[in-house]
Amino acid sequence: MATSLLAVNAKNKLGWAPEEDPIVRMILDGEASSASEAEARYLDSHIEEIVELVNSPMPEEEFRAHPLIMMLFAHGSREWDESLA
Repeated sequence: MATSLLAVNAKNKLGWAPEEDPIVRMILDGEASSASEAEARYLDSHIEEIVELVNSPMPEEEFRAHPLIMMLFAHGSREWDESLA
């Protein structure tokens, strides 16, 4: 049970565990050289889904809690030290 608690606690505010985080994955795979670049690429690659979310009848609270929307609103403000990338 302690392992599952650690897994839950290890997830970031977007709901991804570090090994699942697409931004981290893009940096580690060499697809982006910084968190900001990775976020921009990820958001660009999901623009159709973002538009669908914007146009959906989803309640405001649920909309703002969606990982793509959270990333869009926080884009560029991730707590990363770009010098480490």
